[in-house]
Amino acid sequence: MILKNSVLKLVNKQLRTCVVFNFHDIVDEDKPVRSDQLSLSSFRSQLCWIQKHFSIVRIDELIDHFQVGTVTKPTAALTFDDGYKSHFKLIKPILDEFQIKAAFYVSSAHLNNDYYWHDLVETYCQHSTASQQKMLEQEVASLTSQSSRSLIESIKYLPLTKRAIVLSTIEESTKQLITKDLLMKSSEVLELSNEGHLIGGHTLNHPILALESEQICVHEIIDDLLALEKLLNRKITTFAYPNGIPDRDFNMSHQEILASYGVKYAVNTDKSVLKKDLNPLSIPRVNLYGSNESLHCNYLLRIITNSLFN
Repeated sequence: MILKNSVLKLVNKQLRTCVVFNFHDIVDEDKPVRSDQLSLSSFRSQLCWIQKHFSIVRIDELIDHFQVGTVTKPTAALTFDDGYKSHFKLIKPILDEFQIKAAFYVSSAHLNNDYYWHDLVETYCQHSTASQQKMLEQEVASLTSQSSRSLIESIKYLPLTKRAIVLSTIEESTKQLITKDLLMKSSEVLELSNEGHLIGGHTLNHPILALESEQICVHEIIDDLLALEKLLNRKITTFAYPNGIPDRDFNMSHQEILASYGVKYAVNTDKSVLKKDLNPLSIPRVNLYGSNESLHCNYLLRIITNSLFN
């Protein structure tokens, strides 16, 4: 453990590594339900590890210094996607404790709502029979030609109109079972902004942009930014692509929509540290898993190595 930490510190110091770490929902329990969830104890452990190896700043500050070459030490930024209640209730107090400012990417149409569509599907799967789930899978399969590893993944890659068809078949039987109040209120997002955290767009309804028409993409992106600006009374300069895999979930046309509106920083989910040819409208981010520092070191060293040679 000590050796791996020392190696990573040496590499980071020599390369002045810059990396954006990304998080989703945080749960105040030992066993998260979804793969993108993280227990509160694991998050605290990860944050301590990141702080051990990096100076942590807000993403706009990181990118500005990186682009002009004034980064003098390993530096990181933290981002949180989807606007879950846990970001305000559980994460904000820890960020306050560590005196860290982060970026929060929210889908404005979901503010003040109880849940995301995938929360609905997960609840349905927890309470339905195998035959009922099979019927849902068959319905989804009839609407797409793509093969996916899971039901959630299959529905995720449906255009919004088809996704709505699927959700309508399960919502009535499921909405009474789902945990309520999973997402942030507008007032909580406003408080995060007023306290110095960066708020960014994440589309209105979280579609895979590459599956939608240009007209729908403009609506999803621009109207989301406008809604957030009306709420916060300030310009929105950053954005996170839903799902965020470059050339699969979004492309250059979506970057052009953002650029034309004046967005300066947009983040994806490409697992890489920042590189010299950085495109500020397609910034890579890294996820950590669990609380094992040795695995974190190995993982990040591998990402650094890949970034150097790719």
